[in-house]
Amino acid sequence: AHALAERALAGCYPVLTQLLGADNFAALSREFWHAHPPARGDLAQWGAELPNFVARHPQLQDEPFLDGVACVEWLAHQAETAADAPTDLASFNLLATHDPEALRFQLAPGTALFSSAWPVVSIIQAHRGGDLAQARERMAASTPEHERCSATRYEAKGVRSDQRLACASARTRRRIQPKTNPRPRP
Repeated sequence: AHALAERALAGCYPVLTQLLGADNFAALSREFWHAHPPARGDLAQWGAELPNFVARHPQLQDEPFLDGVACVEWLAHQAETAADAPTDLASFNLLATHDPEALRFQLAPGTALFSSAWPVVSIIQAHRGGDLAQARERMAASTPEHERCSATRYEAKGVRSDQRLACASARTRRRIQPKTNPRPRP
C-alpha cells in the first residue's frame, strides 16, 4: 500500500517530489496515507489534503513555500481531469450588442485562482525545465504570485495536445453570458 501511495502522489506532485527528494517524499507519502487514507478506489482523486498536511508538518516548517507548490500542483491535476468545455464563439458576439459591464465570463471547468506570498509558479516552472535562476531571485525577493491555473487541451490537424500545467499564460476556454437583465447597447 505504501508503494502505491508514493506512486499515486508522485504523479500528482512531481515538483514537490523533486524538492523533497525521493526518500523524503516516500516517507511523507506513507505518513499521509496513514493520516488521510483514500476514501474511494480511484487514487487519482486522492491527495487533495496533502497541501494542508505539508503546511502543518513539523519537519517542513522551514520551507513555507512547499504547501503552495503542492496546492498549485493539485489544482493543475484537477484541471487535467476536468471535463472539456466547448468554446462558444457565438457568445463573443454579445460584446458587440451588450454593455460589457452587464456580461460575465464563465470559465472552463478546472480553472482555479491561486494566490501565494511565495513565487510557487516560478518554482514549479523552473523545475519543469524553466529558469532556475529567475525562481531563486523571486524567492530571495519574496515575490508573491497570483495566478490562474488551468489545463489547456486543443486539437490541431487531428493531433491532440495536453499541457500538464499552464499558469498565467493559459488559454482558458470561456463563454460570455449576459448577467440577469442585461442592458442592450443603444
